[in-house]
Amino acid sequence: MKRKTIITVLLIVVLSLSVLSACNNELDNDVKDPTNGLDPNSEPVSSLTIPSPTDDLAVVHGRIVDEETGKAPQNSVYLAENVTAGKPDLPAYLSFSHMSSPKAEVDENGFFYFKDVPKGEYAIMLFVPGGNPIFIDNGKTDDTMDYLWVNAVPNETLDMGTIYVP
Repeated sequence: MKRKTIITVLLIVVLSLSVLSACNNELDNDVKDPTNGLDPNSEPVSSLTIPSPTDDLAVVHGRIVDEETGKAPQNSVYLAENVTAGKPDLPAYLSFSHMSSPKAEVDENGFFYFKDVPKGEYAIMLFVPGGNPIFIDNGKTDDTMDYLWVNAVPNETLDMGTIYVP
């Protein structure tokens, strides 16, 4: 009888230790949570410092996030110049080079800025290496659907707000 009691006590101790160990693992996972205990419903904050424009160049900034995940896109963000801007009789013709077109600095929350943007009209695009670029539209579904145009003006800062991408 005494032996049965000892075995029962040992089983209870082992089960208790297992439960405590599982609880401790859950606490460890909470500590590793990237939100660092922040309220997931709180607004994200930019880690970027928006630069000042210059006499000859503009600054464009905002936030760009995937509409499904709410996270920053995995692709690089560029501006493609509309080389037919100001010529209403010609369709938009976009020029882009991953070597020379303005490229955004983007943080982990999707906040971005383009600095030193020459005067002109641009479309925001996501660069897909080896694939087709993704041009951001203006979000409209009627006859006014078009690219989301950026009009860079020297010595000005343009806030694009939050841009949702597919």
